Amino acid sequence: MRNRCGKFLYLSVLSFNLVITSNPIKAMRNLTLYHAMTATAPHVYEDLGNSPYPDSTSCIFLEKGHMIEYVQAGARKVVSLFFGPEEYVIPCHPFYSSLKRLDPVTTVTFTHRNIFRTLRQHPESSAQYQGVRLQYEEKVSDRLRMQHTMTPRERYDHLLEKQPWVFSLVSRYDIASYLDVTVEELRELAR
Repeated sequence: MRNRCGKFLYLSVLSFNLVITSNPIKAMRNLTLYHAMTATAPHVYEDLGNSPYPDSTSCIFLEKGHMIEYVQAGARKVVSLFFGPEEYVIPCHPFYSSLKRLDPVTTVTFTHRNIFRTLRQHPESSAQYQGVRLQYEEKVSDRLRMQHTMTPRERYDHLLEKQPWVFSLVSRYDIASYLDVTVEELRELAR
């Protein structure tokens, strides 16, 4: 799997500093975030599974630019995650999450079929794969911890510290959705 620059998917294996185990291949997506974000919404959707089609998107490498992910929670969309340059974007649900560009982006898209073919043909790419999964799991874990254990002030400060670009690229409504506050509460937090 090569991107336009001719670099392999396993771009900088050493930068992940991982201890690789011989665990079987698991899908990158973790539905925990989706279930947590929609826990209070009525589930009117049929559960269609975790990996719908071999040629569906598994992940997107965001070379430059910024993206936001929404999940459908009943009748409303909730902001689940923000992604910035040099990050892998892994939608938290194969059907009920959507991505939106916040500015011009350059991406490389990987399908389930391409990833698993690469892993079979190039076992050394397993380190990159495990690294991407680990980074995503840490991002999801951080988001869930933020959602369940922090006060609105702590969530605001955490976002300001970790992803300050959000405040210049994202609407107040979407930031409020992410922080689980009203737009008025967000104005108070910003003072």
